[in-house]
Amino acid sequence: MARPRKRDASRKTAEKTTVAEAVDRARKTRQRAIIITASVVVLILAVIFISLYIGTANFRRTIIIVDDTHISMDYFLNRARLSGSSATSLLEVIAKEEVIRIEAPEYGVSVSADDIDRELKKLAESESGEISESEYREWYRQQLNESKLSNSEFRHLVGTNLLINRFHELLADRLPTVAEHIHLHVIVVETKEEADQVRQRWEGGEDFADLARELSLDGESRENGGDVGWVPRGVLVPAFEWEVFDLNSGNVSTPIPYSTNPDDPSSAEFLYYLFMVSEKDDAREIEEDSLEVIKGQALDMWYSQEVYYHDITYHGLNNGFDSETAAWISWQLAKSQ
Repeated sequence: MARPRKRDASRKTAEKTTVAEAVDRARKTRQRAIIITASVVVLILAVIFISLYIGTANFRRTIIIVDDTHISMDYFLNRARLSGSSATSLLEVIAKEEVIRIEAPEYGVSVSADDIDRELKKLAESESGEISESEYREWYRQQLNESKLSNSEFRHLVGTNLLINRFHELLADRLPTVAEHIHLHVIVVETKEEADQVRQRWEGGEDFADLARELSLDGESRENGGDVGWVPRGVLVPAFEWEVFDLNSGNVSTPIPYSTNPDDPSSAEFLYYLFMVSEKDDAREIEEDSLEVIKGQALDMWYSQEVYYHDITYHGLNNGFDSETAAWISWQLAKSQ
């Protein structure tokens, strides 16, 4: 009768061993599941943390450096929301502002804190007439809220605009009333091929005025045979001026392309210009209309020369301002709308 008991004991021992192994396997499975879950959670948290860190770092990074002045991405984005300008054009606008801020004091032009206060009050009253102090504070609070600029940034922007206006007035007042002039004639056509053909016909002996009456798209001068009249230096856009003031009398320029929408060349077509200079005068009185145009361009003309004396660099998400940075900026602006 002892043998059956031994078999029962062996069976019980085997059953205990099998149950223990199953329990151990289940415990290890749970441990692995816990470890995997914890690892996934840590990974997700790490990704979130890195994304937030990178995103915050992108806002803090410098996008423009003008000499020793650093402009942050955060400020740049707020300016872009306010202006509606493209990223590329805004880079140039802010760089120009900073160059003026650096140079204007050398000309005796400055803006004080009191000047900014008065300008802010003037801006507030220009919207709704004379206002009380409490109404002004509410108006100012709304400006900060809508612009997303800090108090110091908003005052900086208002002060910069005031400084630019004062500096522009100074440059305009200093302009001479006598300047170099050329007697200019023009033919405008749609394509370079047309412009080349017109120039070939002129070289072949045809009269420039007759060609202008026949072919030019410039309605203002066509009836006069392309005669624009006397033009002082400083009135034409740089793309034209650099070319025509170097022309000898009686000569015709090569075709010069110019956008039909200079503010946004990417969405515009080009026309082609042929210029002829018939006379020159080194010192001629500037007519009032031309003088007003020159005064309006005085700041741009000054900047086009001054910019070469300053160290201006643009930075992005990588080493420079590239397409990835432009896309990231567009994304940020789209999210805020």
